Formats: sequence, C-alpha cells, structure tokens
Amino acid sequence: MKLLLKYLVAFLLMVSSSKMVVCQDLHYSQFVYNPIFLGGANAGNMNNDLRINAFYRKQWSSIPVPYSSFSFSIDGKLVNWSEKLKNWNAGLFVNQDNAGDGDFKTLQLLVALNRCFQISADSANFIYVGTSVGLGQKSINTNKLTFDNQFNGDVFVPAAPSGENLSTTSFTYPDIGLSLAYKRLYAKGIFNFGIQCTHLNTPDQSFFSDVAVPLPQLFQATTNLEHSINESITIIPAFSWLQQKEFKELLFGAEMKYNFQNDFNKKSAIAAGVYLRLDDAIIPMISIYRNKFRFGFSYDINYSKLSEASNFRGGPEFSLTYLASKVKAYPNKKKLCPIY
Repeated sequence: MKLLLKYLVAFLLMVSSSKMVVCQDLHYSQFVYNPIFLGGANAGNMNNDLRINAFYRKQWSSIPVPYSSFSFSIDGKLVNWSEKLKNWNAGLFVNQDNAGDGDFKTLQLLVALNRCFQISADSANFIYVGTSVGLGQKSINTNKLTFDNQFNGDVFVPAAPSGENLSTTSFTYPDIGLSLAYKRLYAKGIFNFGIQCTHLNTPDQSFFSDVAVPLPQLFQATTNLEHSINESITIIPAFSWLQQKEFKELLFGAEMKYNFQNDFNKKSAIAAGVYLRLDDAIIPMISIYRNKFRFGFSYDINYSKLSEASNFRGGPEFSLTYLASKVKAYPNKKKLCPIY
C-alpha cells in the first residue's frame, strides 16, 4: 500500500507542474460519487448489488444564461440475474448539458459493460476491464441567437436573414469509450484507481456538411482512498486528472466522514471536505448518509480570471445515491432428529 501511495504522490506532482485550464467536456466536482461516469470499468464495482445515481450541476449563475448539467445512472452485478454472468457487471447512464443563449444541448445515452478479474489469491486485488458504447446528440436553437446581419445600422430586425447557413441544427453520433479500474482491499479500507479514454472514435461534431469537426479524445485518471482511522472516522482523499487535446484539469481534495451508526440495515453518517480545481475553483462539499441513501452538495467558488464576470460564483452541484443489496439466503443448519 505504501508503494501505491508513493506512485500516487509522484503522479500528482507531475501533473500539477503543467499548466491547467478548465477542461471542455462535461465534468462534475463530486466525481468520487459518480463512478460510472469515470468509465464503464466502474459499473458494479461496489459492495452492494445495485446503485442508482442522479446529479445536477448549475454553473456561473451570475451570467445571463447559466450552464446546467444533469446525469443519471444505474449499474449493478449481472450475477444477480444469472450465475453464468459471474464477474460481469453492467450499467446505463444518461448525461445532458445545456449551455448558452442558443440553448446548445448535448445528450449522451451510454451502456457500460465490464468484467472483473481477481489478480491475487487472497481476494484483495481486482482489475476491471470495461467499455461504454452508445449515442450522443447535439442540437442548437438558432431562433434564440442574434447575428450581425440582423442589425441594419440603427435597430435590430428579428425577421431579417441571419446570413448563416447551418446544414442542420441537430445531429446524432456514435460514442465509444474504454476504461480500466484497479481495486485493492486492505484491513482498514479500499484503494481505487482508474483510467479511461472517451470519444475513442473521435465523432464528427460539425453543424456544417462541408466542414469536419472531430470531438477530441478525453483521457482521465482518477483515484480515491477510503481509510478508517477508527470505527467512527474515515478519511477519503481523491484526485482526478483530465486531458482533452490541449485542455487539462486537475481536481483533488479530501473529506472526513463520521459514522454515527454502521449496522447492516441501519447506517447514519456525515462527511465534509474541500476540493481544489487547479487554477479555477475551491470546492467545499458535504455528504449525508442515511440507510441506503446518500445526499451530497458542493459549491464551486471560482477564483480564476473568470471571477471578474462570475463574482466568484462557480455554481452548486447536487447528488443523490441509492444503494441496494440482495438479501442472501440464510442456510438452514437445523438438524432433524431421525424418526424410529
């Protein structure tokens, strides 16, 4: 475990030495609690049998049209449906992003599938190899936009032609991703590490038929550690590194979780912490756990050059998680007395 932490520190120093800017693809601050969004290899990677996640994020409320993002996912272990699918996991996730005056929308519907491999005899080390395959759609509402051709020099004329000739205002494209996840169980906690490449097929994103605009591949590496100090206190450090062409993002921080009750059927806890998106925002967050549910809230306090327009208001993010476990059959150990 110490060797893994050394590699983690070295990697963190390496990526933090390069210049960071906000990444261009959809992203969330509470990435630790949206694992399937970090790659299909994370589907079913949990102690429970079923997981449902919902995320909502609103960015830059101080500008006239704030950006909003929504994510929904469901994933679980396929062995619950058939013993032949042991070590296979699957999930489904939907992402939607709405940006700007033109109501520019991005919608993704992806299916995740992975296989788990035990790589040590002590049932403590696992590798998940996964993929995510699906469709994406992008659209824009030109009726909500204004163009310079619609100004006659004195007034704005909405009925005037815009002079823009889009081939389409909506298109659909295939999207493919590959990912790898590693999990290590040890006496006081769990260590997770994952990498993924999305938009592997670099789909065309152009609204013009004569101009190709490929969507760049996005590479991401994430890790988190859940380490129990004692029966009540758990620390959860984590970081995420993304790169999409020349754009990079480094997000890291930690939470401390206090368990009030941790029985099998009744769980109650609260966690709080702070994350930093390098060169962009400071992010305080809080999580409340109650039985099978977790509710999380975070707020991006923007401190980059954009703060002159954002007034340090990056945006709130809400998350809700539901975890369920199949009730295991209790073996009948009663011995019947023989009848003479």
